[in-house]
Amino acid sequence: MLLHEENIRKLIKEALEAIGGDSNSQSTRTSKSNNAAYEGPLVTDSNGKRYLGDPSIGMSPPGYWKEFRSKLNAHINKVYPELGFKIDNLGVTRDLAAAADAGGNTARVSGSKHGAGLAQDIYMHTKKYGEYTSYKNDNPKLAKDQKLVDAIISFLETPSYNGKVFWGGAFSSGKRSLKKGQLPKDRGILEFHHFEFANKDMSNYFTKYKDELAKLGLKPRQIKSTKALGKLYNKLL
Repeated sequence: MLLHEENIRKLIKEALEAIGGDSNSQSTRTSKSNNAAYEGPLVTDSNGKRYLGDPSIGMSPPGYWKEFRSKLNAHINKVYPELGFKIDNLGVTRDLAAAADAGGNTARVSGSKHGAGLAQDIYMHTKKYGEYTSYKNDNPKLAKDQKLVDAIISFLETPSYNGKVFWGGAFSSGKRSLKKGQLPKDRGILEFHHFEFANKDMSNYFTKYKDELAKLGLKPRQIKSTKALGKLYNKLL
């Protein structure tokens, strides 16, 4: 009886191998197939890197950050003309791999909003302090200028941006925004050049891709934090 059962198992094994392998190898192939990189409208390949949405603006509305930079530049020059302020684009997007994992870069966070184009970094050139070359060198000087800080605060208090765009200068303050008369500290100095969309609004920029997100087991309403963005980035990679 035992010999008969052994023969049956041997025949089954040989049959499986003849059609492409045993159940374990079949499972391995299925797993590899399920883990294949996502291909679809959520991702754009550019110069050997993968980006969420448009490589230049991500998921943000076309022209949004360009208009933001222009208006911020005009506002600061209006209320603080002697500064000689000139703004330039330091970056909106970051490729998925770099945005998903900050690695050893303490100036970044894993799941960065830049991976979705929901953040804007800027150069802050001024006549008073000179050309902006590095956030490490220039932010500490700019963050001590109370008149510049107050100008940025007053700009973000306008109806177009109040509660919608937040400034990195307020990081480490214990609140989402600074009050006039306050200065950035710690991480707020490091992120002085950074602006980003509010967490509560992030899901709005993913609603048109709800069917694509469903393929990844996600829903637009779940994307309301950098942790959620990091999860999305890794799935897309």
